[in-house]
Amino acid sequence: MKKTVATALCLILFAAFVTPLFSGCSALWDVEQQTGPEEHTTAEPADTEEKGEPVRIHQYDPDNVLMAEAYLEAAPGADLDGMDVFLTGPMTSLLSPDGAKYISKEISERNRAVEKKLNVKLDFSAVDADTMFDDAAAAIAAGMYYTDVMLLPVGSVGKFYSGGELSNLNSLPFLDLSRPYFDQGSVAALTAGGFTLGFSADACPTLSYLPALYYNRAALTDGSLEEAARSGSLTWDLVLAAAEEGKAALGEDAAAFGAGFKLALPETVYASFGGAVTSTAGEYPTVAISEDILARSSSISKAVSGAFIKGDKSGKAFKEGAAVFMIDYVGKAKYRHAEGVDWAILPLPTEKEGDVTRSLVSSDCPVCTVIAGTETGEETALVLTALCAASYGVVPEHYVDEVLVTSMRSNEAADMLDIIRKTAVFDLAVAVSGESDEILDGTLGAVRSAATGDVFAAAAAAANDALRATFD
Repeated sequence: MKKTVATALCLILFAAFVTPLFSGCSALWDVEQQTGPEEHTTAEPADTEEKGEPVRIHQYDPDNVLMAEAYLEAAPGADLDGMDVFLTGPMTSLLSPDGAKYISKEISERNRAVEKKLNVKLDFSAVDADTMFDDAAAAIAAGMYYTDVMLLPVGSVGKFYSGGELSNLNSLPFLDLSRPYFDQGSVAALTAGGFTLGFSADACPTLSYLPALYYNRAALTDGSLEEAARSGSLTWDLVLAAAEEGKAALGEDAAAFGAGFKLALPETVYASFGGAVTSTAGEYPTVAISEDILARSSSISKAVSGAFIKGDKSGKAFKEGAAVFMIDYVGKAKYRHAEGVDWAILPLPTEKEGDVTRSLVSSDCPVCTVIAGTETGEETALVLTALCAASYGVVPEHYVDEVLVTSMRSNEAADMLDIIRKTAVFDLAVAVSGESDEILDGTLGAVRSAATGDVFAAAAAAANDALRATFD
């Protein structure tokens, strides 16, 4: 068993935690201080099919580096005597350098800064969620140590909670989840009945797990969609009209839309309209589906799905230039390439001009959790705080570069990726809908079937009872 931090040390750490941010701090990354955004240029990767102009990395905000340095400096610190801290999950490569060309250096330096601050050794182990569930259950039953941090797909968090395998993150000392370097939307969405199941942060960029709209440049050539996205006027009505225009340009055999995921399309569109599936504002979580928003968004979902490429060949048809739009996650960009097909990426449309762009995260999106009965709660809280503080605003920017250079291969994509990465929304339904038929039917199931009236009311009532029982 690992030893916990002594009480006296805990008091010292508490004092450090409430210390205001330092206005000046030492450099944590090997970069020059900048007085304004700097344009970085990197040649295209070796596997690019056609050599062209170098891809120019997007403009960084120099304040992000300074802010991350300040947050790490002010985070609670301690000498943990070189202890090993283990982080386990299917996507630990997001926390550990994995050989990627354009982000591994930043991740390595972030990790070294955290290790130096706390005198710890970060260890990462890639394990699938089902194996983790069984191993964690066995360790808890035997009173044995398993791991310090579990990085879980948000869609499996409900299973771990129902299985008694999660610690309430609110109970961990020194883990102040109100700090800005913890994603506040994820904290709110994953806190129910006073229990915080998990959280997202810049330490694990969400960009790959956000839905986006790919389009065929051969169908739509004037760049107006990017301008609409920048100005906040990229609406579903505009996209539907563009789909018909582009289909006509591609020919009668072309399709307007394809989708890399179809099951989750209704809740994805519903969320883009500003709709929430569940609310965690009360003592217990409840169904929060707006029938008005559901009716409006469902009409769009039906129009989009009705224009799908038939069968299971959406991705192939888009790659071959036979579709105008493709709805899929950003992480699937690497599968969209084909010789002679020029495509671009956009954020999801909104219902009306000026609406906030919202992207419901995939159920595969990783969130940080801590195993139930942990005896290393103090150390784990310190490491999580430091990791998230040191990553704030910095790791996501470099991750945009990673996607831009290795998958997008287009300078025009930089602005779109920057917009998309700021649009993530979380919903408890994604985490817990798999825990019972009642919860599924009254939450994601209701959105997918566009149930209304008495049928929806009955499903919502049953789901509310099941949610209360789950978090009571």
